[in-house]
Amino acid sequence: SRAVIRNIKEDLFWALFYNACGIPLAAGVFYPLLGWQLSPMFGAAAMSLSSLCVVTNALRLRGFRPKR
Repeated sequence: SRAVIRNIKEDLFWALFYNACGIPLAAGVFYPLLGWQLSPMFGAAAMSLSSLCVVTNALRLRGFRPKR
């Protein structure tokens, strides 16, 4: 159960980091300052990649062997 909780915490950390960067970029916050704007196509690809990373991180638990 500790490995599962650690995995959940890792996913939450990366999701928080990803969304803290991605949401302002998608909302156009950086456009007046830096001219950065996110295309909806790249936003959709980034969300898909985020989901893929979470699933891949969860699949690492299949190979987990507890220490005895």
